[in-house]
Amino acid sequence: MHKKCRFTLAVRPSIFKDGTFGVYAIPEDSPKLEYQLDGCFPTIDDARAVSDAYLKLGADRLVPSSIDISESRDIRLSEAGTGQTEENQVQALKTQVKKLLADLPNSISLKPFLTILFKITESTPYSLAIIAAVVFKFSLSVTVPKALPLLGEIKGGSTLGKPEVAHLLPFVLLASTIILQILARVRGLVNSAMRDNILGLTLRHGWRRERFARLYLEVIEAEGWGSLRKFGEWFWRWNPDTLRQVYEDAVKLGGSEHSEEVKENLLRLSNEDFEARIHALYSMEWEPSFTPFRMAVNPLLFILGQKRAVRRGKMLMSNDVRGYLSLSLVGLPGWEESRTTRRVFWGGILWEVICLGGPTVWAFVLSPWSGVLGRLGMFLMVPAILAPIIVWNYGLFVRSRGIPSGMSWIDINDGKRLIRAL
Repeated sequence: MHKKCRFTLAVRPSIFKDGTFGVYAIPEDSPKLEYQLDGCFPTIDDARAVSDAYLKLGADRLVPSSIDISESRDIRLSEAGTGQTEENQVQALKTQVKKLLADLPNSISLKPFLTILFKITESTPYSLAIIAAVVFKFSLSVTVPKALPLLGEIKGGSTLGKPEVAHLLPFVLLASTIILQILARVRGLVNSAMRDNILGLTLRHGWRRERFARLYLEVIEAEGWGSLRKFGEWFWRWNPDTLRQVYEDAVKLGGSEHSEEVKENLLRLSNEDFEARIHALYSMEWEPSFTPFRMAVNPLLFILGQKRAVRRGKMLMSNDVRGYLSLSLVGLPGWEESRTTRRVFWGGILWEVICLGGPTVWAFVLSPWSGVLGRLGMFLMVPAILAPIIVWNYGLFVRSRGIPSGMSWIDINDGKRLIRAL
């Protein structure tokens, strides 16, 4: 699926069934899948004209479709997306947003064991390994803070020298990587449940981005995080990378007499961007590697983003048609960006081997395990620490597992860290 595959280009009705049309790329080796390149066109002719432009740009990878344009779509949602009332889905989504906010400081009140779990983040194993390496290098003695993830719960307040740190480090790193795997899968299940509710509210009850944003702000206010909302409002006014700023810049260049035309174009891009994000979430169901517990992106924050619309708006307002079209093509599986993320993956392996494997081997040199079983344990410990992280990141970076396909990572992240590697 992520090799250099070819795509059939098709013009089809919108997934929203609102009378508009879009341009979709369908992988030749996975005909059930489709990726939205453009949309929100009021007529078939408009969509076909844009489709022809995409064909000219990606002639070596795109072929025109022989599929007739169907009058309607067969939208199939999971039972969670179809078997609940709108009110029930709204309440479920609010509960899931509260779980998202629980990752913020001072918002967790759990039993001690669960507190250990939720203190651990993706950076925990690396932080502990780097601290240990500093202790080994300079022969330091350290007092373990009680707030330190995992180790603080075991040895908080104790002073450890080089031999003690060397003895504990392999076990602490192994435990933290196991817990990270559990947390990543729990987070994936929450994300997948949010996805079901978002698709149900959008495709069955007609919700759009503004209503989801309002729901998110309501939960933030109810949970006592009103300051986040005010900060967001201030940042939106200040941040130059918004559709508002694209509009103002375009009006300055083209004159006020074109302001309505500019506004209309940017509104279409904003609506199309939301539709493309919903389409990407919906299409995940047909990805061969998709499983609910591996969903790596928070779907609510994903659909609230507008980075894709902003980037395309800048290209369109500067009359860079080629750049506008390329931004949609670059995120297709097997296209330019998937080759870039593969290179990032191999760089990540090098970082993991050095940062986690190095201090672990150093710890065994300082405090070796005795006997045949001890030597066997040392031999197996390093791959036991590294393998789960490498396998997870391989699925993320190389196979795009758990990530809405058909969009670039820049557009998905939207300035936030939505795609979280281990």
